[in-house]
Amino acid sequence: MVKNSIAVFGLGKTGRALLNFLLKKNDFSKIYLYNDEVLETSNNEILNYISLGVEFCFGKEGILQIVESADLIVLSPGVNARSKRFDIIRDKGIRIISEIEFAYSYIRNKNIKIIALTGTNGKSTTVSLIYHFLHKSGLDVVLAGNIGNPFITEVENIKNDSFLVLELSSYQLEDIEDFKPYISLILNITPDHLDRYGNMDAYLEAKLNIIKNQEKSDYFVHNEDDEILNKIVINNVTKTNFSLIKKSANSFLLDKNVIFKLNDEKIISLKNNPLKGIHNLENIIAAITAVLIVGLSAEEIEKNLGSFKGLQHRMEFAGSYNGVEFINDSKATNIDSAIKSSMSFDEDMVIILGGKDKDGDFRLLDNVLYKQAKAILLIGDAQEKIWSQFEQCREKSQKINSFDEAVSIGYEILKDDGGVLLLAPACASFDMFDNFEDRGNKFKLSVEKFINKMSENG
Repeated sequence: MVKNSIAVFGLGKTGRALLNFLLKKNDFSKIYLYNDEVLETSNNEILNYISLGVEFCFGKEGILQIVESADLIVLSPGVNARSKRFDIIRDKGIRIISEIEFAYSYIRNKNIKIIALTGTNGKSTTVSLIYHFLHKSGLDVVLAGNIGNPFITEVENIKNDSFLVLELSSYQLEDIEDFKPYISLILNITPDHLDRYGNMDAYLEAKLNIIKNQEKSDYFVHNEDDEILNKIVINNVTKTNFSLIKKSANSFLLDKNVIFKLNDEKIISLKNNPLKGIHNLENIIAAITAVLIVGLSAEEIEKNLGSFKGLQHRMEFAGSYNGVEFINDSKATNIDSAIKSSMSFDEDMVIILGGKDKDGDFRLLDNVLYKQAKAILLIGDAQEKIWSQFEQCREKSQKINSFDEAVSIGYEILKDDGGVLLLAPACASFDMFDNFEDRGNKFKLSVEKFINKMSENG
């Protein structure tokens, strides 16, 4: 690369990874780190970066300094480059790219098969399955992106003739120029992050960047059951679809088998499936479709499916007592994922909803939960909005203050006939918790305390 100046926006996990990579590579004459919030420069970590030549810029004055000094800006995913301040930067002709695009520039000339996946729900489980299938088959594979390590941290670990599996959020896909996967997957598109995008068109546009540079020799795998994805017209890439219900799809579910028809027919039994939930069937079919395209055998996939361990906070079994199961689906951070979680159970169910609202329409849950849920426990900042938007479900809903309270109330409702207490919040977690993992862990802790107390009392 040309020796010029680069600015990294945001000092989160991705920002730190970018700084560490840039300092190691020494491809730029000057490195800037911009952050909206003014950081304490006496902090040992920041002092170390300063000693290595990184210049820190903050706030409005920092933006002006970047405009005058930087040739290239690389964004952390949390930085919204659609805001007005970036108009000033673009007017100056400064190039703005995502961390994904920047990392790709270092591996684009290697012979690497990239499998990149996005969607509103199910991303982490599906990429983990794809990685699991490839790894267990003895192939050289790296997993990165929105799950685990940022892409940039893995650049030097990716070998020629290997596989790279990337989970990509809409944020990471916003500022793509040349990034091109061999297989792209879009699992589903439902309303999410509308607080950032404002409308579904802008959200969909970001997601579709995953396929913008693909060619006929590449594959685009999508969910045939998703109404939005079904309307997309794409001619520059080989389209492959999967479905839970449509037997016309390239991959579909028949009894307890996945039937794959592309160049020939393959049948993969799901008898060893370890994952609960309707949405996990979609995730499994999508993952199987991707690894069949790259050449894995049906026998390898069947054998290795049973050894896959589901991810924490995604339909995770958190414990049981006296016929009541506690399920942690803290990662159900939007309405569609909460609907699919709730529809995964035939037994009596109490569901915990609420958290930080992402401009969701909770009326979509009203019909589903009226049929599916015995009771609804509302928690967090969104509880008043959910309560007000419910009509049929209002009488069976109650507001609570903590998971300890939710676990106790849920058990009392279900104890006579048994059933499931499900945490599927349909909201973000940042009102009460650090993230969805913290929320799920706190729920599991409440379950553990409750079961221990009940067991001690006999």
